[in-house]
Amino acid sequence: MHLRYASWLLILLPFALVTGPFIPDTIVSILAIYCLALSRKPEIWSYYKHPLVIIIFLFWVYCVVRSLLSANPMLSLEASLFYGRFIFFSIAIAFILNNHKETFVFFGWSLVICMTIVTLDAYWQYITGENIFGWKKVTTNRLSGFFGEELIIGSFLARLMPLCFFFLASIPNLKKGILALALFFLIAIDVIIFLAGERVAF
Repeated sequence: MHLRYASWLLILLPFALVTGPFIPDTIVSILAIYCLALSRKPEIWSYYKHPLVIIIFLFWVYCVVRSLLSANPMLSLEASLFYGRFIFFSIAIAFILNNHKETFVFFGWSLVICMTIVTLDAYWQYITGENIFGWKKVTTNRLSGFFGEELIIGSFLARLMPLCFFFLASIPNLKKGILALALFFLIAIDVIIFLAGERVAF
């Protein structure tokens, strides 16, 4: 797979997360396979030798061994065995960002746009009782937005907000007006996380 195609998969990942688990898991798996395909190139091995990658890899091996020794190995392996794809997925991200510099910018704006749409839709649902697709609140005091019956909008925003903030803060020569708008945007997300009723996320 060409590096450009792999970059676009990464850029589209924020929107894929809104659709449910199937598409994001597919993207993660494809990029993990892409990383394995790159393993024949000498330059990729510097990523494998990183201390953090080695530690996570050893932890993965430990989890797999523990699963094999459990009372129900097959059931336990369903979770632990495929955990390894996230290691290769992470290496693929590092390789893409280092070799295709524009990807970071496009991914960052993709993340900002995705979170903006999700946040505005949540406000619309809070005000009118239904989101832009006509999906009503699951309960009277909980928001779900694009996630339908799944009450995970708060955790979705909470987990991606630090990454979004990191991107906005990394923009060089950020004007004060844009910085103020970014801070307002982050506060607006905080409000939705609170209104979502997810105490852990908040």
